[in-house]
Amino acid sequence: MKKLILVLLMLLVVMSLTFAQEKPTVVIVPFDSVGIDKEELNVLFEVFTSEFAGLGIARVVDRNSFDKIREQHSFQDSDWSDSDKVAQLGKALNANLVVVGQLMSFKGSLVATFRMLDVNTVEIVATTTEQVSDTNELFDKLKEIAKNLSINMNSNSNSSFMTQSEIEIKLSNDVAKDKNTSNNQKYNIGDDGPGGGIVFYYSEKGFDVSQPDGSRVKCHYLEVSKILVAKYITWCPCDDEFCETISSVFDYKLGAGKKTTYDIANSKYHKTKPTIYNCAAKACLEFYTPQTKKGEWFLPTREELFLLNKNLDVENIFDFSDLWSCTEAPTYEFSRDEFPYVFYSYYNGCLDIIEKDDSMDCVAIRAF
Repeated sequence: MKKLILVLLMLLVVMSLTFAQEKPTVVIVPFDSVGIDKEELNVLFEVFTSEFAGLGIARVVDRNSFDKIREQHSFQDSDWSDSDKVAQLGKALNANLVVVGQLMSFKGSLVATFRMLDVNTVEIVATTTEQVSDTNELFDKLKEIAKNLSINMNSNSNSSFMTQSEIEIKLSNDVAKDKNTSNNQKYNIGDDGPGGGIVFYYSEKGFDVSQPDGSRVKCHYLEVSKILVAKYITWCPCDDEFCETISSVFDYKLGAGKKTTYDIANSKYHKTKPTIYNCAAKACLEFYTPQTKKGEWFLPTREELFLLNKNLDVENIFDFSDLWSCTEAPTYEFSRDEFPYVFYSYYNGCLDIIEKDDSMDCVAIRAF
């Protein structure tokens, strides 16, 4: 009995340490600037820190703690190029990552650069740059900047925190929930949607949209991008057995497109890395408009593509001949020997099938 209790205690300790590593500790350094009012600079810093912490994917060290440790170590702005001093500062704060922001005037505009450093290697693991007209415009973009840094947080590091796809899923789910709780406006088919697309479907009772993490969000509308997201693109650079590893590609129903698109783009079974040039699903996930963020748009399922064709004059809108869906035709409908991995598509006014290696156009859709 005592041995069993000891084993359970050890498991609890290991589990607590594992969960403690899920979120990194991040230090956000007060912004450096040339020619910017100090009060405005302080407001921008505080709001950015709040937005970054509010994402919930990292623990953020408060400014008082940072200032105290920085003073104790006599750390200067010029010391960020000194790997030893950065490592010392990070260890003193029990931090894993440091965000350094700098604002500069350039030809009548304002350029803001943000770099995220690994305190152990002093490598830049994420960076983003914004050129805006003034501090007011920069203020409006702080949340987007925080999200961009977060999405790329682990893509170039060897950390054991949340993976890049997990971060993207969380941020995408947060955006979807925000959109659906705040949007009460009524739309007709053909109207401009809140995401900058064209509304093509409405359900009064609503429909469930499967999220990448398995949860569901209730939506009432679908809108389609006003442009082709990609022309003459392949479905995905997958291995021969790739599609059989993703069960969601057989889900053709309304509301399944978002999860399937994520599953396709983030699967490990690829011959080459999926990009916006060789993977229709990746192109849709990377698409965004001034009103939306990456991850909100996705490749439609067979049924969603059918609704698009039924409710809008898509051929005249997009000037195309065929469009990808994310739905694979089941094996009982077509022989694998004759049609290896075929996918439902819109072709010449009706739903058809096509092999994944062919090149077709694609549009992105969005649920809200």
